[in-house]
Amino acid sequence: MFSPDDPFPFDPDDPYPFDDELKNFHEQCRQVREGIDRTKANPPDDLSVYLDVALALVEVLWRAAELVNEAADDCRSSRLTRQEYIQRLFLLDLTRQLPRAGDLTLPARLVRLLNENRFLTLSDSAPLAWELEESALWGLLRLNDRLHHAWGGIQESFAWSRWAERVPAELRPSGPPDLQGAFEIYFRLPMDSKPGKSFENKWRDTLRWWPTMNEFAAQRSEFHQELQAVRRILAAQSNAPLPDTNRTARETTGELPTVLSAADLARALEQPGSRVESFLRRFREDHPDSFTEVDNPRKNEPRYLYRTADVWPALQLQLPNWGKRTAI
Repeated sequence: MFSPDDPFPFDPDDPYPFDDELKNFHEQCRQVREGIDRTKANPPDDLSVYLDVALALVEVLWRAAELVNEAADDCRSSRLTRQEYIQRLFLLDLTRQLPRAGDLTLPARLVRLLNENRFLTLSDSAPLAWELEESALWGLLRLNDRLHHAWGGIQESFAWSRWAERVPAELRPSGPPDLQGAFEIYFRLPMDSKPGKSFENKWRDTLRWWPTMNEFAAQRSEFHQELQAVRRILAAQSNAPLPDTNRTARETTGELPTVLSAADLARALEQPGSRVESFLRRFREDHPDSFTEVDNPRKNEPRYLYRTADVWPALQLQLPNWGKRTAI
């Protein structure tokens, strides 16, 4: 016989009554949280470690989205009862298990690399400006926020304080129940009663609160491509010889002149002029002493002349990232 003071019916001997999926999900979450904590406690010099942690977070939030959508679909198709659907959400325990976007810390240099190596899934509409400027990681982290927001919305919408006055006196417990106990009471509401109908409509709405998988499938694929590109860049940089700062400018640059234009540097590197000019444009912003601006240059004369000793080592480090050299 049901008593309103009975706890929500979990079997303590079977904390994962459906299958091992929830158990595996919790273990994934634990490993991600530990990885995030390690990078905060001892920031690694190897940036690829941060990429591993970011990827692990993306994959676990993707798994969370799969699990909640599977539960909602199973409930809609009656493969799960209402009670089983809600019980599965409590067992998922997103609030405690799933890391938040704000838990992740990435070096600014790595963020810049991810943003600069953007991949886009094309459609019949031109990409928006922000899509060209930010990594797919940010869209996936917004998925994370929406998962937390949806579960938080369910907890808020069905708090006992919102429903206590609607519940018939014979179903009210002696004291305020926790949310799990409150749901068990709500499920006992007569279906043809006003509070029963209100609850039925409200909880069915929650089936539509979860972000759908196809909203973020393209961004997940794009993020994987970004990771591959950035890993290649990091690998090339780690294998590139570092410039010896004790050498003289002449030794560093061989027989090159003291100052060169972007076009001269492109020819020396056997790279397209536009590629080298683009790199040097960014380089100028961070190294204002590395160039001289020519006043009133004549037609076909360069506006900027670069100090070879300053820009040549940076260009040599960048060269592996450009891949195969292209003749001018």
